[in-house]
Order: sequence, then C-alpha cells, then structure tokens
Amino acid sequence: MIRIISTKKFSIILILLFATNFLYTSIIPSITGIALKQVFSTPDSDSIYGDNSYTGVNCTKLNEYDSNIGKTIWDFSAAEFSNKKVAYISTGNSILAFDFSDHNKPKYISTIDFGYSNYIYNIDAINNLLIVDFSYTGIAIIDFSNLKKPQIIFNGQISNVSNLDDCIIKDDILYGRDWNALILLDISTISSPKYLNKYEGTITNFTSIVSIYLENDYVYLMYDDSFEIVDISDFTAPVQLGIFNSTNNINGTFTDISVSGNIAYTVTTGGQVFAIDCSDPSNPSLLDYSMDNTTIFNQINIVESLAYVLDQKTGIHVFDIYNPTEITLISRDYNAGNYRTQQLISDYLFLFNINEGIEIYSLLDHQNPTFVSIYLLSGCGYDVAISGKTVLIANGFSGLEIYHINNFDKPIFRSRILSGKHCIFVQIRGELAYVYSDNDWEANVHIVDFSDLENPVLLQTESILVEINNLKRDPFFIQVCGDFLIASYSVIPWYSPKILRVYDLSTKTNFELVEQIELGYFFNFAYKNNNLYLIDSENFSIFSYEPYNLSLISQTPLNLVSYIYNFHISDNFAFVSTVSDTHVFNITNPFSPVETFRFSQIALHSKRGYKEVIVSADIIYVLERNYVSGSRGSNLYFINFEDRNSPYLEGIFSCNESITSFVVSENKVYLSALEVNLEIVQLTRFIIQRGIIILVITGSFVFGIAALTLILRRRKIRRASEKAKSVETPDTEVEY
Repeated sequence: MIRIISTKKFSIILILLFATNFLYTSIIPSITGIALKQVFSTPDSDSIYGDNSYTGVNCTKLNEYDSNIGKTIWDFSAAEFSNKKVAYISTGNSILAFDFSDHNKPKYISTIDFGYSNYIYNIDAINNLLIVDFSYTGIAIIDFSNLKKPQIIFNGQISNVSNLDDCIIKDDILYGRDWNALILLDISTISSPKYLNKYEGTITNFTSIVSIYLENDYVYLMYDDSFEIVDISDFTAPVQLGIFNSTNNINGTFTDISVSGNIAYTVTTGGQVFAIDCSDPSNPSLLDYSMDNTTIFNQINIVESLAYVLDQKTGIHVFDIYNPTEITLISRDYNAGNYRTQQLISDYLFLFNINEGIEIYSLLDHQNPTFVSIYLLSGCGYDVAISGKTVLIANGFSGLEIYHINNFDKPIFRSRILSGKHCIFVQIRGELAYVYSDNDWEANVHIVDFSDLENPVLLQTESILVEINNLKRDPFFIQVCGDFLIASYSVIPWYSPKILRVYDLSTKTNFELVEQIELGYFFNFAYKNNNLYLIDSENFSIFSYEPYNLSLISQTPLNLVSYIYNFHISDNFAFVSTVSDTHVFNITNPFSPVETFRFSQIALHSKRGYKEVIVSADIIYVLERNYVSGSRGSNLYFINFEDRNSPYLEGIFSCNESITSFVVSENKVYLSALEVNLEIVQLTRFIIQRGIIILVITGSFVFGIAALTLILRRRKIRRASEKAKSVETPDTEVEY
C-alpha cells in the first residue's frame, strides 16, 4: 500500500531538496579551499605525497598524478633485516623507505625530510641502519628497525671527515671513503660516532678513491687505474701490503671492485672485467680480462662462480668466473636505461635505474636472471598534450606517459612507452603522438599510435640531427603543423636559429625531409593556416608558406630589449613573451599587424620572465618562468581578455614546483612540472558555472520528479474518489 503524503509535507520536502542541491552545487564550489578538494579531488593511491601544495587566487586545483613520488631520484641502497628486504631512495633532500619483501608488490613505508638546505650526497644501508652523507656538512645515522617510525640517531659533523661513502661496518667500526682517504669511525655508541683514524692512499696522482671492499682484515682501495691492499687488523695503524697497476691494459677507468677468495674482480667504464690474483697481497698479478667497448660497467657482485656486472646502458651482464684465467660472458639483459647501482640481497638483484626506478631480478636460476617487477618512482614532466580525455606527458626520466581523465578530473595512468628516453616534447595529430627525445646527444622524433591507451605502438623513430659547419646540431624549436613537422636550427652554437627544416608527416610510416630554408636569424616561429610567423628582437615577420613556395607578406619593426621566451598564435592574435612583459599583436590583416597592448602588470624577479602564453576563449594563460638559483615554484596567471583593449588579472595559481608546460582544454589547465607529472587546475568562476549548470539540471530533474509525483498523486486521489462513488450509487443498468 502506498501512503499518500499531504501537499504541505510534499512542498516542504521539495524545498529541502532544492536547498540541498543549491548548497552542494553552488555554495560549496565557491569555497575555494578545503571543500573543493573534498568534492573534486581524490589523490592517486600511488602518489606518496598526495596533493602537491599550492596557493591560489580565484583558482582551484582539481587533481594531480605524481608517478609514485613525483620527485627526481638520485641514490639508492638496500638491506635485509628482520626477514624484510628494505630499499631506500634519496630524492636530494629526503629519504624514502620501501618494503620489497613481496617482490611483486613493493610498498612505500615512510619518509624522512631533511629540508632544502641539506643536500644528500650519498646513502648506504647496513642492516637496519642507513648512513646519510651530506658532503662537507655532516652525516646522519638513521635507525629503520621500525620502518614506519624511523629514528635519526645522529645528525651532525664529525672531525676530520668531509665525505663518507661506500660505508661498511665490522666489529663496531665503520669504514668509509673520503676522497683519497680511508676513514675509520668508532660506532660502538651509535648516537655519538667518533673519529678513530684515517689512512690516506699512497696512490695520489690527483685521483680519488672510487670504491672500497672489505675482506677479512684486508681493505681494497680502488682508484681510477689501480688499487691497493691495506691490512687493517690493527685499525690504529693500517699498513699497505701491495699495489696493482693496470699498466696499458685498462680501457676507461675502474669503477668497482669485488673479491672472492684470493681473486679480486674489477670493472671499467670501457666495458672490461679484470681478474687479479691477490694470493700474494704484496704482488697482485693479472690473470685475465674481457672487454666489450660498447658497454659502460658501473658495478660488480660475485655469487659463487658467477659475476653480475651492471652496464650503465642496458642492465645485467653475467660472467662465468669459475676459471678466473678465462672470463666468459654467458648472458646479458637488454633493457635500455640509465643504471647507477645494483645491490644483491639473498637470491634477488635490485637494479637502480634513474630513468625509471627500482628493477628486481630473481637469481634462482643463477645463470639467467629473471625480471620480476619494477617500481616506477621518478616524475619529471617536461611537456603535455591533450586529445579529448587523453593526456600525454613527455617525461624526462620515464618516456611517454598516457593518462585517461574521467568525469571528475581524476588522472588514471594507462601505459608508458619509450621508457628510458629523455622525452621533452610531445604534440598530437589525430591518434598519433610525435615525441622528441635527446638522450646522449641524440635528436629523435618518435611516432606513437596511442589509439589503444593501454597498448601504444611505436611506429617509427627518425633522427633530426643536422650537420652544420661539420658539427651536429639538435633542433632549437619543434612544431607539428598539420601534415608537417617544422624544426629550427642554429648555425652558430648557442645562437638564434637561422635554418628551418620541413618534414612530411602525411603517412604514418613516412617521415621525409621536404625542404630546408635558410633565413635571417630569428628566435622562434609559428605556422598556422599556411602562414609562417617569425619573431626576433628586431622584427615580427609574416610569410606565406607552402612547401617550395615562401614569400614575405609583412615585416613589423620591433624594439624588444628583453629576451624572448615564447611565441604563440591564437585566433587572430600573436603573443610574444619576454622577461619583462607580453606583447599582443592583432594579425587579422597579416599585411599590417598591429600591436594591441602590452601586459606587464606582474612584478617578476629579475631572473624570471613570461615563459609561455596560451589563449582560450576570453582568458589569456601566462606561465611565469623560474630561473632563480635555489628557488622552486612558478606561477600561472589568468588574464581576463573579454575586453580586447583592456585585459586585467583575474586569477593566479602558485605551484610549489617548477611548471614546465601546460595546455588548455574546456576551461581546464593541464600542467606538467619538474617534480609533478600532471596537475589539473581551473578558474573558480568556471567551477561555479559548472555548479550552476549542475544545479539547473538537478533542479529540473527534481522538479520533474516532483511534478510527476504530484500528477500521479492527484490521479490516484481522483480514481479513489470515483471508486468510492461507484460503490455508493451502483449503476442500475448493470445486469446480474
């Protein structure tokens, strides 16, 4: 049975529904602080730091994605204690601890932040302790017995110690290297380490100790081209036993040393593995060496008769050293990256790849390391592009990242391609992305099909390095313009460009040089609607251009005393950003461009400037460049452009990271930054407008339901009345 409410009660409920809807969609969005984060922001679970803090005037951050930690990673160390495998990452000023006990599901546990005035030079994990070196400003010793609540046991300077690296602990004595000396510290009382002794290497030659290894009572001190063996059985008086010199056999320099029995194994930057017999420590002698000059060996670990050698470019190389007089390569892993260090824990090898993060390999089959998992850490967004609800980030450490944006502005990570490539530019043409990377003096454009967000496909890679005056030149600026890619090049290094190259992109598999144009020096260019726009400090030039047909339309003299940062064409306006202001030209008539106004309302630091300008609808978005030494953060300015002759500052978004690029889509701004891959921000008035739209839609829906309910109620009442009437006065014509 349906209970019919009274008209009065129904009216009260309807009013309450409207009031609630109004509060949710109109009042809440007007509160630009905590409330908006609650409504629109759900930080990604992989982001360790959660929302990146910011301040804003008339604008709001909707969400962000940080690629795990959203910071550049610099150093790595790992240890095993209490049945846990723990890895530590240095981000420059902080230490992050991760539990890798479940190799397939690493977990972030905790962070210790030392502040921006303390730069971390090196970290070394030894059991539950982490030794942190700040280089000339002191060291810290942290106890991670409780991973969730690590304790700083010591933080300060120690007399006679400048740096402390490659730390080893034995019998309450800590051994470490300090430039060209071996340092010995008494840590019997961890909270107050004491200087014991220093052994200054006898091999100076203006070289430093690059690695140390402790074996029984011997310490092996490695230099660029030699090593010495030191007896430390009496730590108060270390004694040199012998020296090994590589003579003419070395290619590059030594980088690491490991010892097994009486044999020392060393590796070089020239791809060599040396086996040296140290059974007579006073006279080490070379047994054998192998060489692959296409590799750069960083580190070596020994397990029984195998040596695991880390190549800086490709990862693990496995050598058979059962017979040290015949070193043999038996397997290698090809995974492009920038590897800094590796660490062996039980039957697992942890590789630190600065481009990606921590890679884990199983050594259960000792001869064939098996990839287990990777924990992606670093985030360094250089450029951003958007197509519909797909956002692409050119990441300086992790390649091209692909995100999907759902209806609540939450970035959802879908896939990554070009891992290990230093990607600094991305533009979209249909379902193709054109990505520029510049690893190791390369200048490659990669064409990626991202129609399947989770399975992007690399279609082609093309080098756009140009040889000018017998020197290789990478492009100064790149722009994808319809079926063409245009790149500018400098003739003189570090000078304004003079050459334009035009590449045909009309097919997916064709990347063909169409034309090379040499012009007078210019700073930047833009191409739109068959017009080529060039800008420098003296002239604003407009050309009509189709391949093989270039003609000057107009040239407007300029007198820009400030350095140009950015040049942007939007609708019928050209925007030139300099250190001191932004110039706006009306180019409706390309034969006679007119400077409409200059915007210079923002007081900037002398080393900052206007980096980038984008215009969308009635808003000019101006990005501030930050080149202040030791400073972080940058601002995005929202300038109201409704009155083309009288723009004014409407909002400011102040990010505590350095914004590198941004795009605008549907009144939302998608930012990439040096330590945050992706942030989404919006002017508050657009959010309020959205709230009003939701209010209208929801209100209409509620009103419709209310009206329908009222109609049904009245119909039911009418039917009930008719039924009652028929019972009281039955129809006399009805036959029984």
